[in-house]
Amino acid sequence: MTPDMLMTQIASLDATDWIFLIMLSLPPLFVLWSKRVHGSRKVLWFVLTSLFSWLAYVAFVIATRDKRDSSMRPD
Repeated sequence: MTPDMLMTQIASLDATDWIFLIMLSLPPLFVLWSKRVHGSRKVLWFVLTSLFSWLAYVAFVIATRDKRDSSMRPD
């Protein structure tokens, strides 16, 4: 694919396509900015959220939640 063809395809995207692309790119960014994990675990979660987007991000939030949060809930 030539650069001209790529630019033509990018220019042909409408607002719905841009919103969709932005929504799909948010979970990997959230993982990169997160302080819940570090090192190779962050890379693993980044790859998973890049592939599976919001589904993997929900798993990330659940798997990396702070254990103290659950003990502070009132009965």
